[in-house]
Amino acid sequence: MMPADLVTALSLSLAIAFSWRRFSEIFSRSNDAAFLRSPATTLASALSIASIGLAFSNNQIKAGVLVVTTGLLLAILLQRSVARDAIRLTVGTFCLLTYVHLSGRF
Repeated sequence: MMPADLVTALSLSLAIAFSWRRFSEIFSRSNDAAFLRSPATTLASALSIASIGLAFSNNQIKAGVLVVTTGLLLAILLQRSVARDAIRLTVGTFCLLTYVHLSGRF
């Protein structure tokens, strides 16, 4: 069994990885207003920003950098995945809720 700290860090990294693709697309110049206002984009933004913030809030800066870097590397690996955005965001939400549950912060 993995230590609880490792599981919580991994769940944050996975939340970043599964939401990053949709979140990073808001910075593209070719997006229309409907894409930017969609609920999926809003959820992906909230998941990414919350996961990054939580990675640094409870850890030292080195651990936070490691969690975020791992999440971004996993996002690169997941880029070629054929999973739809709805599935990615559902898994990302589950990972963030797993972190919240295991960390006992709320």
